[in-house]
Amino acid sequence: MHPLLVTGVRRDELLEQSSTWPSWTVTGDVLTQLEMLIAGFLWPLRGFAPSGEPGAMPLEVSADLASRVAPGADVALRDPEGVLLAALRVQDRWEINGVWCLAGPVDGIELPAHDDFTGLRLTPGEAPLARGDDGGYAPVAG
Repeated sequence: MHPLLVTGVRRDELLEQSSTWPSWTVTGDVLTQLEMLIAGFLWPLRGFAPSGEPGAMPLEVSADLASRVAPGADVALRDPEGVLLAALRVQDRWEINGVWCLAGPVDGIELPAHDDFTGLRLTPGEAPLARGDDGGYAPVAG
């Protein structure tokens, strides 16, 4: 378990600095991928990886955003409501068949909010807490 959530001073710094960065709204499958990255489910991945790397998962973005960032830039990754979920430090930017992609490490600020099944949404770090007294896992449904 290696969640990418930052805390304390680092989190506060990112929240303050992100107001000057370009933003990208993540939705659908990308929002799910980001949540899995931040929670540590995709360890050892530490962010969006360039194509060709094992477990490659680049972030597809608009040509407009791609034109405003270069390696070394930060991008605020936000949910559809505008909540800052993560900071992406751009390490690579490329275009393939008209689609622009970014890659780089992610610092998680917070997990996406969910109103449904909150008791069943366990991170890898929380899963052991769901174990029963016998060391096995307690049923979570049924």
